[in-house]
Amino acid sequence: QSRDEAVELLEDVLQDAKASEEAKKEAVSQAAVIAQNVLQENNIENLVKAKGFADCVAFLQNGECTVVVQTQESNQNNAIMIKDIVTGQSGVSYDKIKIIECS
Repeated sequence: QSRDEAVELLEDVLQDAKASEEAKKEAVSQAAVIAQNVLQENNIENLVKAKGFADCVAFLQNGECTVVVQTQESNQNNAIMIKDIVTGQSGVSYDKIKIIECS
């Protein structure tokens, strides 16, 4: 929801004839970051699911990633595999990745 609100605000700035060129450039830059995050989140989710996890949701924000994954058993190998996927897709370092497992 907050991402949708941010996108809506950026669209408002871009459509506002009174907005400065600097504000419009900043809005375009922020929109590009949001779009890149959405693409990376989608790639992470699909790759994690392809490894056999029933469901996965990834959130990228401020150089960090939270991954919520549905799994039958918790083990270190799962965490390493998920962190490898996140790092490969987003460049986020291992120490900035949080994994939440649920059943």
